Amino acid sequence: MSPELQERAFCTLCGKVDDFRHILTECESPGQNTIWSLAGEIWGLKNSTTPWMFLSLGDILGCGLI
Repeated sequence: MSPELQERAFCTLCGKVDDFRHILTECESPGQNTIWSLAGEIWGLKNSTTPWMFLSLGDILGCGLI
């Protein structure tokens, strides 16, 4: 693995392995919190009978199948 890829393998914010699960559901970066808060607000505008809840990586990857 190149030095550049090795450097990018870990989150610069918290030092954990920077994989999809970390990026989408675990990282505490300010941008991620903002995105998920906005997604919850949009969900509320939908007038859904299902309340907004935490999404797992499987939910996120499978959302196109719904």
